[in-house]
Amino acid sequence: MKTFWAVLLLSSLSFITTYLGVKLAWRFRSDNKVMASGLGFSVGMMLWISIFELLPPVIADLGLGRTLIWLGAGCLLIFLLDFILPHTHLCHERGKINLNLKVAYLVGLIWSAWV
Repeated sequence: MKTFWAVLLLSSLSFITTYLGVKLAWRFRSDNKVMASGLGFSVGMMLWISIFELLPPVIADLGLGRTLIWLGAGCLLIFLLDFILPHTHLCHERGKINLNLKVAYLVGLIWSAWV
């Protein structure tokens, strides 16, 4: 039961920091540098929590080999979703993919897959 509360706490911390970064990016969406900074903050927090807080207990329980297999499967799933899903249906297409929208989709997909 102690592990359950630790995972719940870390997931909640991840949600809060990701939310703050996306909220910052959304609030200042007219300024690309501020928006990129907010998204970068969110990604940095997700990576930190994933690598240093969530991954070590999984390696301890499953071993390095099985952990890498599941980690690879999750990365492959996100890659396939990024490749399959349309990236510009929320805005008008101007001949190129809107990178900010693509990043927002990826952050949302990663968060929904994570929780």
